[in-house]
Amino acid sequence: KVDLIFSAKAGDLQDSAQPESGSLPVLKYSAPQTYASAGILPQEGDRLEVISLPSKYIPDGGALSLELSPSLAAAIISGLEVLKSYPAELTEANLSRLLANVQTYRVLTETGLESPTLRANLEAAIQGSLKQILLSQNADGGWGWLAGQESEDYLSAYVVLGLSQAQQAGILVNAGAIQKAQEYLVATLEAPETLNQTWQLDRLVFKHFALAQSGRPQPEGALLYDARDRLSPWSKALLALLFYQANP
Repeated sequence: KVDLIFSAKAGDLQDSAQPESGSLPVLKYSAPQTYASAGILPQEGDRLEVISLPSKYIPDGGALSLELSPSLAAAIISGLEVLKSYPAELTEANLSRLLANVQTYRVLTETGLESPTLRANLEAAIQGSLKQILLSQNADGGWGWLAGQESEDYLSAYVVLGLSQAQQAGILVNAGAIQKAQEYLVATLEAPETLNQTWQLDRLVFKHFALAQSGRPQPEGALLYDARDRLSPWSKALLALLFYQANP
């Protein structure tokens, strides 16, 4: 903090004063960083976890938190609590919440973890997200960033991907809603040679990937191979997965 004194002097006269609010706080702006490490101890013994510290840091400005969970299911619960604060009126937020819950549900199912409370909570959360998402679907089959807004192809592809992930996890999803969404996406597909920007090609790859994951691959997706040198790394990876799914 800083104590300020303001003074004035003219000839034999002088006076001084301090701010009525007292000392002024001095705040240092910083960008906090978090380093996390996790592992499983399958049996009694030791495990070494190395924590990386930034090259410049304030010794008394950090903290170390250690969490031990008796099972994978118990560790998952605390992470899912974060999702409850997502705004429910946003399509993307609903999808992100749905995907996280669906993947957790798949872990419980495929590994045979017994956690009736977690399973019941997951099923309720998944059904709540699905209901919200399907209610916000537009008449053209797509979704906007908010319910009632104009459909956006990239976001709609994300929704189709999320709904197909839910289906693959054994969750019942309205087939008619997915079909309408697929038809909307197919209508928005562009020819790769008409796109000049990398982000446009990346978006096109993502739409093809979402359609393939939902069971409706498009033969025109093979034309993206000729544009591979113009793609970002993440869309190149999706394109590779797309081809692998078509022909391993």
